[in-house]
Amino acid sequence: MNTGEGKKPLHDKRHVARMLAVQYLYTAASNNKFKTEFFETESLLNELQERRFNRKLYQEIIEGVLANHEELDKVITDNAPEWPLSELKPVNLAILRIAIWEIKFKKGSPFKVVINEAIELTKELSDEGSAKFINGVLGKITQE
Repeated sequence: MNTGEGKKPLHDKRHVARMLAVQYLYTAASNNKFKTEFFETESLLNELQERRFNRKLYQEIIEGVLANHEELDKVITDNAPEWPLSELKPVNLAILRIAIWEIKFKKGSPFKVVINEAIELTKELSDEGSAKFINGVLGKITQE
């Protein structure tokens, strides 16, 4: 996890919601509970009280990604064919799914904001090389 400068403060409620969504999707995939229904993960939600993150956005992201994960995975596969999903770091896969869902399905999400947020999350939760990869994949998708 990157702890360098440029890290968004935990009072940015939308950023925290996205970060929690990445953690949720990573946990769900790791525990083979990746299905189309939202389930509470008390350990994550207890870390940050509801007043500290945008719970509505968090739940919207989870439900949207779960409901559309097959289509999201196809978009990833089509735009990064040299990287099979099984070879991607699970945290990077979760970040890509969230960003692509926001680009393809969520109304009113500017591409530039979605890409910047995905890169920030990747820098915080993965590594610099992964940030470049995610930027490239999302850049390719938004050019379509």
